Amino acid sequence: MREAHFSWGEARYFDLWTIVHILSAVTIGMIISLGDFSSLMGYVVAILLIIGWEVIEYLVYIVSKGKRMFEAIENRLLDILLGVGIFSLAYHNTIMLDFEKKILLLVPVLFLNILFAFFGWLHYHQAHVE
Repeated sequence: MREAHFSWGEARYFDLWTIVHILSAVTIGMIISLGDFSSLMGYVVAILLIIGWEVIEYLVYIVSKGKRMFEAIENRLLDILLGVGIFSLAYHNTIMLDFEKKILLLVPVLFLNILFAFFGWLHYHQAHVE
């Protein structure tokens, strides 16, 4: 397993899935900044979502008996740490904006998030589904 590479295959630290995780963390931060949450509640929700997603990825790997993509522990931990850090930046940089500006920023980020996730899913599907 390579340390980092720019493809949809798994790397020890960074791969194109890292971009999806970063965009997802920005999306979560921006969506939570739209709500009437305390900062503490926003962090709790974000951390649960970020860690929960990594748990789901791991459970899919276990249930598939190793037939699905393996993700190195370093990659999982980096996804969580980057996710929380990027969430924090996105949340604190959008919390003070008015609703319209938040939406104007959220729409393109959400679009890119969905686009990258779709291309990742497409690659995954072609590579792993019989």
